[in-house]
Amino acid sequence: MRYRILDGFRGFFLVFMVIVHSNLTLNAALGRFNHHYFGWVEDAQGFIFLSGLVVGLVYGGILDKKGPSALWKAVFKRCGEIYKYHIALILLFLLGALTVFSNADVLKSYATEPAYFTLASATLISASMHMGILPMYIYFFMATPLFLMAFKRGYIAPVVIVSLSLWIFAQTGMLETIQRALEAFVAHYGVKMKFSIFFNIFGWQVLFTMGLFVGYRLANGKLNLDWLKQPQWTFAAYIGMATIVALGIFDRIIFNELISPGFSAAFLARTDRGVFADIYFVAFLADLFVVTWLLVAGINSPVRLIRGAARVVHSVFSHKALVFLGQHSLQVFAFHMLVVYGIDIAFKGRPPAPLLANGLLILCVLSLYIPAWLHAQVQRREKAKKAAAKQAGALATAPLASVD
Repeated sequence: MRYRILDGFRGFFLVFMVIVHSNLTLNAALGRFNHHYFGWVEDAQGFIFLSGLVVGLVYGGILDKKGPSALWKAVFKRCGEIYKYHIALILLFLLGALTVFSNADVLKSYATEPAYFTLASATLISASMHMGILPMYIYFFMATPLFLMAFKRGYIAPVVIVSLSLWIFAQTGMLETIQRALEAFVAHYGVKMKFSIFFNIFGWQVLFTMGLFVGYRLANGKLNLDWLKQPQWTFAAYIGMATIVALGIFDRIIFNELISPGFSAAFLARTDRGVFADIYFVAFLADLFVVTWLLVAGINSPVRLIRGAARVVHSVFSHKALVFLGQHSLQVFAFHMLVVYGIDIAFKGRPPAPLLANGLLILCVLSLYIPAWLHAQVQRREKAKKAAAKQAGALATAPLASVD
């Protein structure tokens, strides 16, 4: 169940990624019913944390069973797979910008600076809209063996210190200052483009690292969450729930300018999602703690409402529809980019009528099952081929074995 539920959570975040990203253009009423409108936790945060957890679970097992060399080999192989999807999207967008979609806003960087922007994107130092997760994921993946080997040796505290120090560095804005300097430098030579993937990797790595540690503990059987069943943590969970509600209300106060436009502007000026600012960090920790507590201890709560909430979390996030998407997350994420860009090109500046907008939003979600199904078929065929080759090999060596 817990492995299925990890895929279920990833599937959930992918569904709401396509909803939120598509609805920036469609402006459909259905698209406003999502957790982005109540709180400071978004799909990208959960997706990065869970990616780290799954990586720690899978590649931590490789480290324990086969050693560091096998770990590095597996990591490089996976980075190559991710990069193939990344570069394929870049080339498709470049082709579109240079042919029929040269006036599309979403492809503007490819159209105005095709060579330089494509090169910058291919080398993971720039990205077009919503593309930042793939290069960020590759960066995190490359650092994974170092962190996993540190965990294996028991060096948990140094990793925590390094990760928090990098997060603090992200809050200084130094990386963004370097990026602006680089942009000014190339602009001096007539190249106008941004060097940004929209995520400060030094800030966001804290989520991946947290997930990596949890996943590694799960891989080697040392993840024990029974302490969450103690009465003190029940009380802490209630505080966490109150914190989530308070942050959700504060979210609406800020974005609806309920105090004043000046207050909201002043707060947002020092609250940068790109660097994973403090309020995003606190909100994520509150959500992570409460959801984990519900899964581990909430199901046995004496409070009927809490038990009901725990059952909902279990049933929703282990539903086969979400699990199926999560099992093919790379393919689904890449396809969602095509969907979002297609919607932007088709309706930017001229949103469709409400009924059509809501219908298109539903179709965007349903379309995610296309790449998941196709990848599942590819996996099934590959598995069948391997089984057939193994069986053929066994038959070929059987006579020799009988003679021996």
